[in-house]
Amino acid sequence: VYMQKAAETVHAAPEELKRVTRGLFTRLLWVGLGPFLLMTFFADHGFALIFGEPWRDAGFATACLGPSFLFRLVTEPLVSIFNVRRKEHFMLVFQIVLNVLRTAAMGAMLYLGLGTDAVLIAYGLGSLLGSMVLSAFVLDAARLNGTAMTVRATLLVLVASALFAALRYALFGSWVPLPG
Repeated sequence: VYMQKAAETVHAAPEELKRVTRGLFTRLLWVGLGPFLLMTFFADHGFALIFGEPWRDAGFATACLGPSFLFRLVTEPLVSIFNVRRKEHFMLVFQIVLNVLRTAAMGAMLYLGLGTDAVLIAYGLGSLLGSMVLSAFVLDAARLNGTAMTVRATLLVLVASALFAALRYALFGSWVPLPG
């Protein structure tokens, strides 16, 4: 739906494109904030409770990816703006660079002998940073201030994360999920 609306308004009504993009970005951020932060801060205990203790590590892996999934939820529906702007090549180049950087970060963790938990954390952080950069580029392509909007979204996520971390600490005595 967004791609159709963007294609219709990109040249005829650029202000409408900005409004639609900003609105979708904001709604998706608010919709995903609770569930993905819940996943980030409680997946290890949730997996252990639902599937049994051997699944706690899978919950930790899920928790490592939670923040990046939140930003992916917000940005992925909007990447069609590159098609509308005739910049399809951008996503190819972006994904190549992102995968090279993620692979390098994971390789560095293995090279340093830090183990698979560090590899998961490196992959999660790399994915999060990549999604945040993509967010800024997508919003810029819609002629919005992508950096400012992404920074505001990040601040909102950080404040909400502090609340979820405090709740986790009150319930389980640790601020964040820890590897098993």
